[in-house]
Amino acid sequence: MTEGKELLLTGNITFPLPNHEEIRAIKNGKYIYEEIIEMSEIMSKEFDIWHSQSILPDHADINGLTELYFKIVLGE
Repeated sequence: MTEGKELLLTGNITFPLPNHEEIRAIKNGKYIYEEIIEMSEIMSKEFDIWHSQSILPDHADINGLTELYFKIVLGE
């Protein structure tokens, strides 16, 4: 969800992830299940706000993607 937020607001995903320590803490059991669900519900509600602020276009450029696909497949 944090990667989705970054993608919507910046158009990029940073690697390594800026919150990698928090993700590792989640994996290592820092939070109980209910806390994780609560955090995800909060972020889920925020996605509408992030989407409205997004710099990304509303729709993919299908023609551009098709052209890129064929360039890759045909090795052009």
